[in-house]
Amino acid sequence: MAIDFIWMADAEAELAEIWLQSSDRNGITEAADEGEAQIRANPGGCGESQDGDSRVMFSGQLVIRWRWNAVKKKATIFQVRFNSGLKR
Repeated sequence: MAIDFIWMADAEAELAEIWLQSSDRNGITEAADEGEAQIRANPGGCGESQDGDSRVMFSGQLVIRWRWNAVKKKATIFQVRFNSGLKR
């Protein structure tokens, strides 16, 4: 399924800050890439449902939140956080 995929500027900035602060930059890059791939493959079904149309998933060292609009077939990542339960 072809979808529109958008990273909000705040989410990109959060990811960049996590990457800059990390001692495992390759791990952060891999987690972001894997999370994006999973969302692209099944945007309305991967992760866990949150309030309204938002979803959340854990991908490696990251917690990724996005909105899925099934009508417009559009996934929008709006937040990325470091999984604080893991070592940086």
